[in-house]
Amino acid sequence: MVSAARKALEDRGLRCLAVLPEDRLLAGPTPREMAQTLHASRLVDTGEEDEAVEFVMLGPVSADPGQPYFLQHGAKAVVNRFDKMDLHLAALATEPDCLILTGGQQPSPYLLDRLGGGDTNVTVLLSPEDTVRTVELVDELYGRTRFSGRRKVARASELVQQHVDITKLASEIG
Repeated sequence: MVSAARKALEDRGLRCLAVLPEDRLLAGPTPREMAQTLHASRLVDTGEEDEAVEFVMLGPVSADPGQPYFLQHGAKAVVNRFDKMDLHLAALATEPDCLILTGGQQPSPYLLDRLGGGDTNVTVLLSPEDTVRTVELVDELYGRTRFSGRRKVARASELVQQHVDITKLASEIG
């Protein structure tokens, strides 16, 4: 995609100084943005609400232990129906940034007791919408979120180092 973007600019007679690839994390929303979009209640807010999540994962529908599935990704939000306690616990064991419970009903008190000690860095949101609508609303956030947070700055720096010839760029604009 980077070379295609460069070629498209050059075909129009424009000098291309730098092109960065699209990136999931740079496009990713924060738990705070998700809470606002979903009109969600915060059940637990001990997490980093202003750090972007890179992946949004749905809890498995089948009888699945969950944890191996949730371990596939690091910076993530996990979406599960409010009554899927086994999947909530499996997701929490993989240290998600955000757990979004759907359906608008309170989860098991055990879940909140387990998180009540403040030993976790997770934001738990309760969405009034069903799972499908919740995921649709979160999906709409990608690409229109703010550029903020340590994760996004670190990723942008990595991308610039990998894809931009700083010396050449400085000489072109200097």
